[in-house]
Amino acid sequence: MNLMLALTGVLLSYTVAVAGFKEPKQPEPPIIVTSLDKTLQMIKRAIPEFHPSYIRLASTETAPIVINGSFEDDLSIYSIHYNKLLVNPTTGAIETIKKISEEPLTYKVKSMITPLHYGQFGGIIAKLLYGFIGMSGPVLSVTGFIIWNKRRNTSHKIR
Repeated sequence: MNLMLALTGVLLSYTVAVAGFKEPKQPEPPIIVTSLDKTLQMIKRAIPEFHPSYIRLASTETAPIVINGSFEDDLSIYSIHYNKLLVNPTTGAIETIKKISEEPLTYKVKSMITPLHYGQFGGIIAKLLYGFIGMSGPVLSVTGFIIWNKRRNTSHKIR
């Protein structure tokens, strides 16, 4: 478990570090003509098994609005940010639907990194297990120090 947490942590840190070296672009957001509320209502009617969780507005004039979320048939280990609906900012029409279940294995594995690292799956049992295992490192170091200190003190008294 600790190895899995370390590996996913390294992968998350790598993506953040790589993004930090890129030259930032000045945003050129479009004027959004469509109503986001009406678009979300249309998505709810057209794709009832999709549950939106995040909206990313377009960063350039030609870019679509990205609506992330989850589908009911997705595994709970998949991230809610990897299913994407690309929406036209002018008309509000769905241009593309990107489902995790239809993507290659590498995309599915990428989508599992964040939920695995933060324990965002499995409900309260997974969160308690993550908390217990997360506390094992500090507890072992403190108890190890206490045992070492007791042995050191008793060895000095015997001489």
